[in-house]
Amino acid sequence: MRTPSDRNQLLIALRHVHLPSLDDAGLVEYDRSAGRVAPRPLDPRVEELLERSVAAESLSRE
Repeated sequence: MRTPSDRNQLLIALRHVHLPSLDDAGLVEYDRSAGRVAPRPLDPRVEELLERSVAAESLSRE
C-alpha cells in the first residue's frame, strides 16, 4: 500500500467482496453490521489439503 487511498480500496474490497465470499463459502462467519469476522471449523479434508499446499509452497522456496 503506497497511499491512504490504496488502503481504503483494499478495505472496501475486503468488506464488500472477499469477506462476503468467504462467508458464503462457509469458511468464516462475517457479521456485516458489527464488522466482525470469525473462522469456522474446516472440514478435515480441506484442512489436510491446505496443510499440504503450504508444505509444497515451502519446499518450492528452498
